[in-house]
Order: sequence, then C-alpha cells, then structure tokens
Amino acid sequence: MVAALESGRVQSCRQAAEVFGVGERSVGTWWRKYQVGGRDALAVRRTRRSGRPELIGDAERAAVYQAMAGYTPGDLLLAGVTATPRRSRTRP
Repeated sequence: MVAALESGRVQSCRQAAEVFGVGERSVGTWWRKYQVGGRDALAVRRTRRSGRPELIGDAERAAVYQAMAGYTPGDLLLAGVTATPRRSRTRP
C-alpha cells in the first residue's frame, strides 16, 4: 500500500483504500507514519492494551480459576453465558 502511494501507482489514500480493501483512515495513518519514520515506524505496536482496565489482578484471577477448577459451566449456573459483554442499545 505504501509502495503503491510512493510510486504513484495510486494517486490518493482514498484510491489506495479501495484498491487494497482497507479503510481510508487506516491508509492515511499508515502513510503519515511511513513519511515520518519510514518502514520501521510501521512495525511499532502499542504496548498498552486498549479498553477498560481489568478489575482484578493476576492473584485474584488465579484464585477464581482455582475455585472453579473441576466444575462445568452448568455446575456453576453459567450455562449459555458468553464471554462477550452485551452492548447497550440505543432506543429509537
């Protein structure tokens, strides 16, 4: 994608996004990173996890796992529970 922009094979971030099937915003972000820091800037990853901070620490999590060991979700009345939180719905 960056090579296509640099070589002129695509004329804009919008065109690059269409050609490569990615968001125009992402292309713009990658292009700016490349212009500032070269190829190395594209390899940098975030070290901080996104989202809300966890409410319990490693020791507490280990205690919960230990307490649950040997039980099935049904035993713990968790049958049908998923790990994905519900998203709030907006009312019309």
